[in-house]
Amino acid sequence: MTASMAPVLVEGDQDQKVQMGDVAMAFKVGHKQTAGGAAVHEWTLMPRKLAAPPHRHEHEDEIFHVLVGEATVMQDDEVATIGPGSYVVLPRGHFHTFWNSGDIPLRLLVIMTPGRLEEYFEQAGGLVRPGALPDMAALSRLMDQYGLTVQMERMGELMARYDLETDVPPPPSAGSQQGG
Repeated sequence: MTASMAPVLVEGDQDQKVQMGDVAMAFKVGHKQTAGGAAVHEWTLMPRKLAAPPHRHEHEDEIFHVLVGEATVMQDDEVATIGPGSYVVLPRGHFHTFWNSGDIPLRLLVIMTPGRLEEYFEQAGGLVRPGALPDMAALSRLMDQYGLTVQMERMGELMARYDLETDVPPPPSAGSQQGG
């Protein structure tokens, strides 16, 4: 026999907000509200901004749903641009990133399963701030803890090829960084 649970109601103004680099995040439904099974976030990214270097999740699948604007998503070497109403599924184990390829702020609904990464975003938000060089040693340890791998060396190439910007200066080293 399973115990019944009351539905979890999350009011629109009850979300937790985190800034990680150029991405403003609002945690709509956290992993604690779903027994770890999923999380739902709303992310905002300004025009022509790269959200993150290519990275891979060992444990999570992501689903992006574009609410407003235009997102370009890269998984491995495949690139696709999606607009409002579109979804893209990014399965764990594949390198991916995204950017705002439009001229207005991009708003995405992001569903993660399982949903533990808001803890990573909370901690990494203090390390990855606009205008400040990230503490890569601390960030690498955090990424390792959450099963993330990042390809920092690809940022420059992507930014040049797609005419993108970031407010977070890349670290001086050009090698691959492990962690999340």
